[in-house]
Amino acid sequence: MSVWDRLTRARDPAVDRIIETVQEQSFAGLVGEADVGKSALLHAAVARLSDEFTVVMLDLDGAWSPNRLAWRWARELTRAVIGTVALSHLDALSPEMWPASTRSTLLQLPAQLGREVAALAEAPGPPRGVGKPAVLDGPVQATRRLAEQKPLLLVLDHLEAPRAAGIGSPDVAELLWRVRSGGQYTPNLHLLLCTRPPAQDLAAGPDAAYRLDGRWLTLDPPSPEAFSDATGADITLCQSVHARTGGHPRATVELLEELQREGQQVRDTDSLIGAMAERHSDLARRYVQHARSVHRLGAHLLLAIVQGLGPYEATPEIAASEIAPAMTRLHLNGLVRRTGPREWASADPRVAWALGSGRSYELTHAAHHGSSTPLAPPDSDGGNALLGHVPEELTTGQRRILQQLANGRTNTEIADTLGLSLSTVKGHLRNIYRQLGVENRRDARVVIDREKMHLSA
Repeated sequence: MSVWDRLTRARDPAVDRIIETVQEQSFAGLVGEADVGKSALLHAAVARLSDEFTVVMLDLDGAWSPNRLAWRWARELTRAVIGTVALSHLDALSPEMWPASTRSTLLQLPAQLGREVAALAEAPGPPRGVGKPAVLDGPVQATRRLAEQKPLLLVLDHLEAPRAAGIGSPDVAELLWRVRSGGQYTPNLHLLLCTRPPAQDLAAGPDAAYRLDGRWLTLDPPSPEAFSDATGADITLCQSVHARTGGHPRATVELLEELQREGQQVRDTDSLIGAMAERHSDLARRYVQHARSVHRLGAHLLLAIVQGLGPYEATPEIAASEIAPAMTRLHLNGLVRRTGPREWASADPRVAWALGSGRSYELTHAAHHGSSTPLAPPDSDGGNALLGHVPEELTTGQRRILQQLANGRTNTEIADTLGLSLSTVKGHLRNIYRQLGVENRRDARVVIDREKMHLSA
């Protein structure tokens, strides 16, 4: 049995609590910060509930459009009706080779799920395009139809994913209204949700479908005792490491295993953490890239947080009304976690170790363009250097072009990278040169190198 299996087994009381809540309530929600092991506990509970319920499990993490969600939903409904083996025949074999039992069960699908859902389930992939919300009507009605025949548990994992995906993704709040309106007179239909705190309002907010209904369970990180049971480490050591990692499962297990392997004590872990920070520099780089992709202030705020600076205090010249949505986006995407009313930390302490180890500013500022231009350390002005020294008159688009110029890109390469016409790039560069007080590209590069500009798009 792996460490992760033993860790889940050590958290059996939490699994028991989930099972009891689902049995007692028609609606149950699990909420917890990123990387506390929610999905592992969810799957462990669902596996035991499958003897009592027909389970339809939807992971919204990859359902970034109504068409994809409808297709996944139809497939899971089909799995619940015909079983995993028959569904595998549908995927892997041509119709001429289907066993008689599979043919028989497939013939029953239209009657059990409706013609639309049956046809969708038999398709090799989701329909092309994004799709409209109405495409989900069929799976909702099919779910209600199945629940009228036997107890059914509809599980929605990663409820926050569509909101984090943005434009074109399914409206989860509206979807929950459809499930509720279609199943409120179906006592056999139970709903189990799993999400991060910033998306809890999708189901339980003032205007949400399950306001004041059912029960929400808050899932905390594994306890030191759970880590001790899973790794065999001394409980005192587990308590000390747990305090240092905030209970993050992978960071805690990795540090415990390093300590056991090296025979070190907790007070001697700084050198080990330095080695782990070096090992996870690529993970930290991906975090910075992701933070930048979800909001233009994301990377700046993430770096401020790992340095122990509050997001609002680190950048007092930026309005709180602009920082608040940026923090919500970071929180929604699992990049940070809330540790207090106005306190934040990196969701993964390994990222915090890497970013706070003195190597954080070697991460590429424009790595999503393949650049290797390093970031410089923050100045002593409270960590505002990531926003500094670029003329305020430059637009966001011009800042991106200036970043490409700083990376040594030609005009054609800048146009291809940013999806602009060559004439547009040349026009922006003329404006940039004017703002920098230079005549040409070479002089602009000299100014950039001399001033060590940090280009935040």
